[in-house]
Parts: sequence; C-alpha cells; structure tokens
Amino acid sequence: MKSAIVNISEITDKEKNPTLCISPLRYTDNCYKCRIYKQEIRRKPLDKIKCKPIVSNEVKRLPEQKRELLDKLAEVNKELGDK
Repeated sequence: MKSAIVNISEITDKEKNPTLCISPLRYTDNCYKCRIYKQEIRRKPLDKIKCKPIVSNEVKRLPEQKRELLDKLAEVNKELGDK
C-alpha cells in the first residue's frame, strides 16, 4: 500500500487540481483506478480530462501501445486475407 504526505496547497492548486479532487488515488499516481477517470478516458484524451489526472508514465504509454498493436493486428489480418 502506498502513502503520500500532501499539504493543503497541493490540494487547492487550481492549475494542477481544478476539480479539488481529494481521492487518495490522485496523490499516489493511481488516478487510472478511479471510476471517474475510467469513464472520462473512454470519451476524451488524457490531456482533455477536466480533473487533470496524475498517472505514471507506464499508464500514459498504454493508449499508444494499444494503437500500435491494433495496427500490427490489422496488418496481419490483411496478410491473412490476401492468402
């Protein structure tokens, strides 16, 4: 279990936390586990989500990896269809 020490200025900073989220997930870089994040990420890119989620670099790379894998899968399907 992760823990974080957070001061009030981090919580009330309007640029970094515009929605005043006080979820513990936010301060342990686990916003991707939040139900609001899960709903919003389906409709918007990461940089357009209103709450400005804090996520690790690994999670940020996942959509890019997904696109790459889908492109490779499309190529393989095309090759199989040509045979």
